[in-house]
Amino acid sequence: MPLETQEGMTLCPIPIRVLLVDDESEFTAVMAKRLGRLGMAVETATDGYEAYCILERAPVDVVVLDVLMPGLDGVQTLKALRRRFPGVPVIMLTGQGSVLDGIKAIRAGAFDFLFKPTEAEELAARIREAVLTSLARNA
Repeated sequence: MPLETQEGMTLCPIPIRVLLVDDESEFTAVMAKRLGRLGMAVETATDGYEAYCILERAPVDVVVLDVLMPGLDGVQTLKALRRRFPGVPVIMLTGQGSVLDGIKAIRAGAFDFLFKPTEAEELAARIREAVLTSLARNA
């Protein structure tokens, strides 16, 4: 689905490129498929290091990042991504975090913070909002 403004103008005839980062491979497989059906091009990573490497070789429009991951956790990954890729919005997602984790993530530069389980349609709406906000800031 192309990105549209509130006035209904089409901004982006190509799919939104999303990097979905989560150590739960079943979750990423299912969510990637669902977001793909909603017109997004989704690439997945299992940890922060892999996400960083993917972003080095191929730009994306939005990163969706799990908070609790082994090794480099979500907030550490968020901080690294904000330094290297400041224009890419990051949406944090967690199934085990707290409201305090959400506050920390927003303060560290996350665009939004969502709790699992979340519906693909809800996540897609937040992704579109992040892209529109990013486009407006860079205009």
